[in-house]
Amino acid sequence: MTKSSVHVKHFKQKIDLAISLHPTINKLSELAEAIPLSQDYVSRIVNGSRGLSQTNLHEFSSKLNVPYESWMLDLEDFVDKLGGNYSVLSKLEGLQQFGFDFQSRVKEESVISRLHELIGGHWESYYCSVARSDRLVACRDYVYFGSPTDDGLIPCYIRDVMFEYEGHCFPVENHLYLMLEKRRIFNEIIVYMLNRPQTYPPRLEGLILCKSDGDNQFSSIPSAARVSFRFLGSTEDLGEPKHAHGPRRHQLAQTIPAYVWESDLELPEQRDILGRIQNVVDEDELPNALRMVFGS
Repeated sequence: MTKSSVHVKHFKQKIDLAISLHPTINKLSELAEAIPLSQDYVSRIVNGSRGLSQTNLHEFSSKLNVPYESWMLDLEDFVDKLGGNYSVLSKLEGLQQFGFDFQSRVKEESVISRLHELIGGHWESYYCSVARSDRLVACRDYVYFGSPTDDGLIPCYIRDVMFEYEGHCFPVENHLYLMLEKRRIFNEIIVYMLNRPQTYPPRLEGLILCKSDGDNQFSSIPSAARVSFRFLGSTEDLGEPKHAHGPRRHQLAQTIPAYVWESDLELPEQRDILGRIQNVVDEDELPNALRMVFGS
């Protein structure tokens, strides 16, 4: 690799996305003609059989209207930067997209848009750990709700202490459902059933269904817990323009996930949440079931 060469991860996928969003350049041959370079030369650069120089990358940036530094972003953040969503990312990564639907799912565009205005952005969630057996602790996870897809689904990303999860959020008449899959390992699906907020600032509470590996990595146990969310703000609230939230999102995903309890939390609203996520059902309480009563 020469001094003037540069390495861009997922370069072909990024080129494909930039071309798909460009108003006049619709295919690689048109990009090559606009630079101008031969189509064969550009194809070999894009496919990785020929080195990518800084000069080449500046030319691609100029013709495709993509800032030079954006090519260095992770694929997920590059999609965000160019205004894409989870569906776009799934196609680029070759992942299967949301493959089933429900009659009860609310699909009206105005309703989904309003819901995204309320919940879109950054959150932290709390629930008592289903894995730790040495002491009582809460899992504090980072949660992000992205821009709605064309199908009326709201992309959702969760990062806990150990793993990342991706999926979708969708409303039914009175509730929100989150269905997410563990990234990379693909051995778990988690489901949240939450209230559907109507006012700002939003508040989310409900139940999480997941699995507990506990101390045995070769077995897992179906588990459920009360969960409560704390809204941190939209992308704009946190001081970043729309479609430019990658750095802040990565920062929060690295700093928020933790095992915590009251002595670890500084804010009163964080400590108050701990009282709402206790999974206690008295033996004479009816119905004798784990329920999350909103506002309790």
